[in-house]
Amino acid sequence: MKNKSLYIFNPENDMALAQGSKYYVAPPLPRALASDLSLLPLWYSNADDVVLSADAVSSLWQKELRELLGVSSVYRCIKKGQNIIRLFPDIDKCCAWGWSAAIKTKLLSIGVSEDILPTDLQIGLQSQLSHRAVTIQIIDRLHRRGICREIVKPQQLESISEIKDFIGKYQHAVLKSPWSSSGKGICWCKQGFDKIVENWSKGVLARQKSVIAECYYDKQVDFAMEFSRSGKRFCLRGIRVFVLMRGGLIMETG
Repeated sequence: MKNKSLYIFNPENDMALAQGSKYYVAPPLPRALASDLSLLPLWYSNADDVVLSADAVSSLWQKELRELLGVSSVYRCIKKGQNIIRLFPDIDKCCAWGWSAAIKTKLLSIGVSEDILPTDLQIGLQSQLSHRAVTIQIIDRLHRRGICREIVKPQQLESISEIKDFIGKYQHAVLKSPWSSSGKGICWCKQGFDKIVENWSKGVLARQKSVIAECYYDKQVDFAMEFSRSGKRFCLRGIRVFVLMRGGLIMETG
């Protein structure tokens, strides 16, 4: 009976969504992040699951990991030409950090069955949900319910003139790429519409066709809301607050 899940950590996923190609290759820094943290799923996968590793890891390290942290899943570094399903024929589920045409193509290339991967239509829908324009819909719904009406609704802009007009109207603004990863893709317009903002905007417009513009507000607190899903029901599990310490260190509470 099949009962194994295959995990892969691909933090560059939003960049792959923005580029759109199933043969997308991430820039060096995102690739390094994916490689360095490729074993991250060991901490949240279940017993006997399989985690794709970027590089081979010593058996001693994994032995210590199991003993100290109670990790019970296994890792596997797949070399070119190897087939993951031949190694683990009981895999019946695939869990990526995020889904795009690029990660689907990569998994197919190592023998993962298309039957346990999302369809192209599902990936397209997830791409739409990952787009920052979703925040416009959310703020609009909140406004209709009389909530947060003091917050200016973000705008999706498609030309330099629209971006210049937005910054001129609201002064303190922040521009965001529709898709980006690891906190990148943000341009702070602290000096208004200057050459830096113009060049950044032209680059994003050329690659992603639009820019999301928001008003900048004085930050009161950094926090993350954590949700869980069961079927079609989503539940708030808690809030984590991040505090900036001396030396740039971030302490997490919650």
